[in-house]
Amino acid sequence: MKRLIKKVGRPGSTVYFLVHLVLMIGGITLTLLGGPIWVSIGTSLIATAVVGFVTFIYVAAGEEQRDRARNLEKAGVDRVYTARAAQIRSEYDSRLSSVKSNVDIMGFGLRDFGRDYMDKLAELSHRARVRILLLDPDSPIPGKKDEEEGRSPSQTENDIKEFIRKFDQLYSNNSQLELKVYTCLPTVNVFRIDEELFWGPYLVGSQSANTMTVRVNSDGPIFAQVMQNFENVWESFSRSYTAP
Repeated sequence: MKRLIKKVGRPGSTVYFLVHLVLMIGGITLTLLGGPIWVSIGTSLIATAVVGFVTFIYVAAGEEQRDRARNLEKAGVDRVYTARAAQIRSEYDSRLSSVKSNVDIMGFGLRDFGRDYMDKLAELSHRARVRILLLDPDSPIPGKKDEEEGRSPSQTENDIKEFIRKFDQLYSNNSQLELKVYTCLPTVNVFRIDEELFWGPYLVGSQSANTMTVRVNSDGPIFAQVMQNFENVWESFSRSYTAP
């Protein structure tokens, strides 16, 4: 509605709107004069004005939708999901099956990812470099996140250590598979597959798997900004870790 009002305020739109408003007022005035001729002319003018107003609203609404689509396209946004993890696994599967160069993942304990893809990482590493960032289990943050998300105490810490134990057992000698723990505050979840990126925020009171996820492509600025965040964490705020 606000955008529609703004469109009315444009010079060309204002003239169009005023012309049809005059037609509407004139038509009403003529019908009030009485007589079949004046009523006929008046109702015709009213009909013309109504059609003009409807057309104006239709065109303005279409422009608003096109503006929104253009803005999303410029930002690189392809789709927004209401949740992540298992709910959009098919989206991950279709892209991982044809990955060519890079897979970057950043999360807490990645329990769902470990369950779904741990045994497939070897095959994946033949086609792409895989980098995984998990939350540092020795920091106080995992316990804090368990509290915020209503999870059992130490659940995130245990998920992280279990993921790392399995990873080390299977892939300790695979240079294409790299894993670190990050020591900074968690802000976003990241799953980058070549030139597409699934990412979403961490929200207090909501479990990560139930949080919104946005899919973007590398043509827009969001991809670059989120991946720059990943690179900064990978290079400056993470370390190697061996689970006990």
